Amino acid sequence: MGEQSFKPRCVAVLGIVIALLLAGSNCAAGDNGSATLATVDGVELPANALSGLHVDVGQLSPEESAASVYLLVLHEALTDRALAELGIEVDLGETEAAFARRTARYDTAAERDLALKARNETAQRTRIEARLDVLRDTVSQTLVYEQAEGFDMDAAYRAFLIDNAEVCVQQMILRSTEAHQTALERLEAGEEFDKVARELSEDSFVDREAGESGAGGDFGCSAPAALPTGLTAASLDAPIGVPQGFLQSRNGVHVMVVYDRTTPLLDEVQPEVLEHAVARQGPELFRLWALRVLATVEVEVNPDYGQWGALPETEGLPTVVPVNEVHRIVDS
Repeated sequence: MGEQSFKPRCVAVLGIVIALLLAGSNCAAGDNGSATLATVDGVELPANALSGLHVDVGQLSPEESAASVYLLVLHEALTDRALAELGIEVDLGETEAAFARRTARYDTAAERDLALKARNETAQRTRIEARLDVLRDTVSQTLVYEQAEGFDMDAAYRAFLIDNAEVCVQQMILRSTEAHQTALERLEAGEEFDKVARELSEDSFVDREAGESGAGGDFGCSAPAALPTGLTAASLDAPIGVPQGFLQSRNGVHVMVVYDRTTPLLDEVQPEVLEHAVARQGPELFRLWALRVLATVEVEVNPDYGQWGALPETEGLPTVVPVNEVHRIVDS
């Protein structure tokens, strides 16, 4: 969850921004003491939980109240389902570390609290957001390691190879169709790559030993990711020693030959592939999981604060709709 999530008048959740309209009354719902704020799968959230998030709940607009209730509902629903479905319980130490990252901009706790007070927020609210940060990361990792529905092992393996395979390439840049065709024909006829590159390439390569320009465009050996973007995929797919033409990058159009390549087999590196995939596929797997949770959780909201439902702009995703917007709720 990004740092801008759940801010007043705008709720950003799981990559989908739920815009709460600004029109309507500025009278905030008060904190009703022992009354129930909302019920989430049978668990009651006390209304005084709202005062834990704000310095002065009396200053909240309907949109701000609804956004904060949504934060509490989201926290309860996701933490409960993560434990029930995945056996995940958020570690207190990890939460404190995430809290420290969220507040790292402040030199002292007093400075932090002063800044939060100016936004009518509390450190407790930031800790809840930090706990959701940890939950997101832990669920993402778990879903990848368990190869949950939606995980793509082939894509994970290829992404791993782009960063970890080793390819050895020569390449040249040519500015015209005729030059490209000439280069390919000469290479296919058996001429040495470095000789053709010295004569035709627009790149300036230096052979430091010979002291002459045009060393044949030998990039040496590296991970595919280190090559110009247009060469990355081709360096994994091209047959060894076969010229590949008309490869586009921001530098121009290339002719390339892969003269060596080392790619570990999936069975040899599967644990590393999964670890590598957490940052790439984990966020989407988490998003899909969280959307399913929100679509199936049973929520009842105290009508003083709003109503659980979807708005036209949320595309079926339920949220806490402010009291002045409940007339806009649509069937999901």
